[in-house]
Amino acid sequence: MVSVWIMEIPRIVPCERLMIAENQIKVDGKSIYHPPAVTDFRKLWDAMKIRVKLFATFNRFRPGELAGKPFEMEVPDSISLKELINRLNIPQEEVKVCFVNGRAQDLEVNLFDGDEVGIFPPIGGGLS
Repeated sequence: MVSVWIMEIPRIVPCERLMIAENQIKVDGKSIYHPPAVTDFRKLWDAMKIRVKLFATFNRFRPGELAGKPFEMEVPDSISLKELINRLNIPQEEVKVCFVNGRAQDLEVNLFDGDEVGIFPPIGGGLS
């Protein structure tokens, strides 16, 4: 016998067999949970939180936020910088440099839970 606690279902379900397939959970052959918006149950568990800072003109991708002000995002486990940039709808050709935990990184690097990411566009200025 197995006791199961299922998110969003405030009860413990004693069962002999638990099956998770596609987008439903079955206990002893009866469907007990069928979220219409979730087609991959790994998305329910394999997530992590990161902090993101968008600098200079990139604050346009977070209306109402100040440039460089960190915000928290929940993203899939092992997301790359490139995938994060796509998720933020920032055109990759506009990205000049990215920092992860204060160190410049390639766009192919994978992120980990708790990482802090800074994304910069090309910036000009200074004396000529």
